Formats: sequence, structure tokens, C-alpha cells
Amino acid sequence: GRMAIVHTLGKGPVCACELAEVAGCTPPTASRHLSVLRQAGLIEDERRGQQVFYHLTCPCVLSFAECLNRVDAGEDPVMARIGCSG
Repeated sequence: GRMAIVHTLGKGPVCACELAEVAGCTPPTASRHLSVLRQAGLIEDERRGQQVFYHLTCPCVLSFAECLNRVDAGEDPVMARIGCSG
């Protein structure tokens, strides 16, 4: 859910209408994910006419997310930490 949204927003601003599909959830659930990410200060929204676009405010979160993915995939946490430090 949220990580899929973060990775998608790492490529640039995305319309809210597309993010539920990206996250693999319903629009109300995507809206809750977006609210959590916005409250954490990781994303911002911008209204363009009737549509709302979201973008990352802190692109470094992608490096952190990659670190988490590597550990989740079974990589040694010490090695993952070393790989993420630079």
C-alpha cells in the first residue's frame, strides 16, 4: 500500500485518482494511506482543477525504503545498513 505509493511518487507527481490502483486497494483505503503519508510530512498535494496531484517532499525516503526492502528480502541487516549508508 503505502510503499507502492511512495515508490510511484518517486517518479514524479501523480494524480490521486491513479494511486488506489498503484496501491492495489480501494480509493478510500488509498486516501487513508495518503493522509498518513501527508501527516508524516513525506508527501504534499496540489490541486489542479478538479484533480489532486501528490508528490514526495523527501525523496531520501526512497533510499530508506530500499533498505527496508533489502532486509525484508532476507539480506543481512548489517550489510543492508552498509549498502544504504552511501
